[in-house]
Amino acid sequence: MKSKQISFIWIALIPCVLFGTIREVWDFTAPDGTPLTQAKSNLGTALISAASAMATIRNNELEFSHDGSTPHTFRQTEFSGEPSTSGLSEISWVFTKVDFSKTSAAEGSANVAFEVRDFKGTRQNNKDDLVLAGLRLRYDKNRISIQYKAHDAKNFELIHSVSGAKLEAPMQVRLCLDLDDPEAEGALKIYLKVGATEEFCALETGTLPASAAISGFRTAQQTLNGNNSWQVGDMVCVDDFSRSVKP
Repeated sequence: MKSKQISFIWIALIPCVLFGTIREVWDFTAPDGTPLTQAKSNLGTALISAASAMATIRNNELEFSHDGSTPHTFRQTEFSGEPSTSGLSEISWVFTKVDFSKTSAAEGSANVAFEVRDFKGTRQNNKDDLVLAGLRLRYDKNRISIQYKAHDAKNFELIHSVSGAKLEAPMQVRLCLDLDDPEAEGALKIYLKVGATEEFCALETGTLPASAAISGFRTAQQTLNGNNSWQVGDMVCVDDFSRSVKP
């Protein structure tokens, strides 16, 4: 979060600081229009390896939008350094702005998701990848839903929802993964915090696959793909995408 939102950073981001050490973070401090292939982390890693016509930098944030023709943005990114195989890890970000007013008027739907993954030595073949946990923001039928995907599930499941086509306040997301006891209930927990309200645990009993290793993440934006109909002019903005660790 930037200085214009300094009051919010103390409320929303303190839990991440207390969690452990931030290893890698994308704060999207770059000129408007910078492609995400040039949006580097503090360790020099580009957020995505191939440009998308629908994902760019706007107002020092990551902005997902629709150009009217591109059906989706699916990209995979490896974190810098060796994969995490033990201890506690946290992947966090903030949905700073969500506006699906035009999509709502058109009775459409849309998705934006981040999936924490074990790439198992490859970034080219999704069949070799292992999804550890996915978090998706979905708009449909005048409702913004927060859904998660377990490692052993085919589909996303609802864990929280907000009525309307807009978020009225930023939403902090924290995915906490315990790699020391991955198969135990609670090895995966998901925390949400909306504006100045109290943070809550939206998922308490998630599990992870045995021998889980955090290699990176997948960015998934569906505008037309998957029978969606994201309208031009609507957007989802993200800030402070980070990976923290606690041995």
